[in-house]
Amino acid sequence: MEYYYLDASNEAQGPVSQDELSNLTSVGVLNESSLVAKVGDSEWVALSTVIDVSSLVKPANAAASQPKYAPSASSIPSRQPQTSKIDEPLALWALILSIVGSLCCCLAGIAGIVMAHTSLNRINQNPELYKNKGIAKAALIIGYLGLAFNFLVYILQFVIGIVDAGSSY
Repeated sequence: MEYYYLDASNEAQGPVSQDELSNLTSVGVLNESSLVAKVGDSEWVALSTVIDVSSLVKPANAAASQPKYAPSASSIPSRQPQTSKIDEPLALWALILSIVGSLCCCLAGIAGIVMAHTSLNRINQNPELYKNKGIAKAALIIGYLGLAFNFLVYILQFVIGIVDAGSSY
């Protein structure tokens, strides 16, 4: 298995094998807290999680030796921590309320529309933090369509009521 490692100037070097990591540790180039990443992996971990460094002798006067390999920039894992996006909580609630509002309660639909707009604003302000933009858009569309449908049903009921009232005289 091969690994990249960060040298004293925080530059990625390698890839090198576990044996070479042990040699670099024994000559003092690396220590137990040096960061390494497995080839093909994006997570940097402490060297002590990969090899047993307690048995390796580190001379006090060890100078940093030059790495044997110069890695290409595209093959080195990113030094930036991987952050995953989180769900925007209002988006799902907006969708639920929009569906309920479309089926039976106009007030729930209005609340769903307001929540969907709020959710979209949060997602647009922090796109690197939030996901579920599609759910918020769907909630908005369903909410407006449900509101229009309910409005038409209320008008139809009003018209039918007037027609029925006029025919009973």
